[in-house]
Amino acid sequence: MTEHQWVNNVYYPNGIKDDLTGMDNDYLEGVLKLLNDKIKKSESATQLLRKQRTGVIKYAFKNGLSAIKIGEILGMSRQSVYAIVEQEDK
Repeated sequence: MTEHQWVNNVYYPNGIKDDLTGMDNDYLEGVLKLLNDKIKKSESATQLLRKQRTGVIKYAFKNGLSAIKIGEILGMSRQSVYAIVEQEDK
């Protein structure tokens, strides 16, 4: 989840001051660690969502939803849907 805040007309995307001018190295180290943690969490969440989507695609296809329809819903080609359906479960 992305946090956007304005405090006294200063923008803080993700809880970090947008203008880093004059910030000391301790602050910058903290910012780098915070952003890296947020990226890792986001990547983990994305991986889980993709795994869930793959499961739903396989189930929907197996239960009669066409590859064309699934592709239309997801904005992908039917070939991409078939590639997902044909993947072996891990």
